[in-house]
Amino acid sequence: MTYAENPEAALKSANVCFLFTEWGEIQAVEPITYKRLMRTPLVYDGRNIYNVEDMYRAGIEYYSIGRPNINISNAFSEAAVASE
Repeated sequence: MTYAENPEAALKSANVCFLFTEWGEIQAVEPITYKRLMRTPLVYDGRNIYNVEDMYRAGIEYYSIGRPNINISNAFSEAAVASE
């Protein structure tokens, strides 16, 4: 096992990221950071620390474990209608 100094170092060139903690240092990682650092921006979030829409907008293939499945396209359409 290889240990990383920080979350960003762990993400560098990674193919997948599994989140199993709600630690602040993990929550502080911005969604775009996953896209920028990972070889394949694929995130499985077991603690649901990120907003689904934020991860989608950043270009992350994001699976929020335990939340009901939502159709992202519908979520954006409904949000646009609500803001009018």
